[in-house]
Amino acid sequence: MDQFSRVAFHETAWRALYGTAAALVLMLCYSANPPAALLLGAHVALLFAVGMLVYALQLTDDRIELSEPWLALEPGERPEGTLGRQRARNYFAAVMLRFAKGGAAIAAALAGLAVLLRA
Repeated sequence: MDQFSRVAFHETAWRALYGTAAALVLMLCYSANPPAALLLGAHVALLFAVGMLVYALQLTDDRIELSEPWLALEPGERPEGTLGRQRARNYFAAVMLRFAKGGAAIAAALAGLAVLLRA
């Protein structure tokens, strides 16, 4: 399970990194208007959070076998049995929900900064 948890965390961190890079590029494109750039970043962060929520809610014991962390492991390294799949699903969903919580917090902070700069 340690191997799965490490891979699950890193897969989710890569998704967050890609979302951050996309937000930064879009914000840089709108850098002439800082409130709009911050609001755009907030929307991207919120979209990331919603995407993580949807993916976590759709994850089942059967779908965990099709997830990236599960497929990245060798068959001998994967959690075994029904209980192993349930624990893997619960851990992966918890990781995604933690990242979604962070994305929502970043979205709120960026939107608040946009409102402050607009005033």
